Parts: sequence; C-alpha cells; structure tokens
Amino acid sequence: MIKFIRRFFEPSVRYEDDDSLIDAILDLEYRLEYLEKDNIELSNALQKMEDRLERRIDRIQPVIYNIKGEERNV
Repeated sequence: MIKFIRRFFEPSVRYEDDDSLIDAILDLEYRLEYLEKDNIELSNALQKMEDRLERRIDRIQPVIYNIKGEERNV
C-alpha cells in the first residue's frame, strides 16, 4: 500500500515526442489510403470482368438435341 502511495505522489516523467513514431504512423496511414484505393480499383475491375463474362455466356445459345426415344416391343 505504501508503494502505491509513493508511486501516486512521485513526480511524473515526461517523454519528448519521438518523431520516428509519428513518421511511422503517417507512413502507415498513407499505405492504408493507397491500399484502400487499390482495393476499390481491383473490385471495380473484377466487377467489369464478371459483367463481360456473363454477357458472353448469355450470348451463347445452348445446343438443343432432338433425340426422341422410340418404344420397342421386345
């Protein structure tokens, strides 16, 4: 309990700002923005490819086979 009281009342230590940490945070924010933009562009490109593929598939006419089964008297 005495240790707690001493810690509570001892003078606080101030640290100076570390510029490297701020630079790292800014770099990560920049990379996040770039990746989000890249992700959106990729999603749009994939959507366009999917739409084109679906249109091409829809244009293909299925082959219709006229096969009739005949009843045979055995």
